[in-house]
Amino acid sequence: MDRPTYEEVENWVIQNPTGDYRMSIATIQRRFRIGYQRAAMFMERLEKNGIVGPWNGVPGNPRRINKENRRNLVTKAAGAGKGEGN
Repeated sequence: MDRPTYEEVENWVIQNPTGDYRMSIATIQRRFRIGYQRAAMFMERLEKNGIVGPWNGVPGNPRRINKENRRNLVTKAAGAGKGEGN
């Protein structure tokens, strides 16, 4: 697997692959076969962009996926897939 881009990780997280609106660094590591540092950087960026909630300070606890932002991003992605202006 090639090195994932932030956009690939973000799109995957938005799809809520675990089904419980939670995401962890370990889940990102396993899915994209990357190291902890890179997965942690993706998680920090996801938090900064409002995709996941803040860390609660407990090691190993997954973060909540922000449902409202997820809905907005899924809607935006669906609109981008349509041929606008064609």
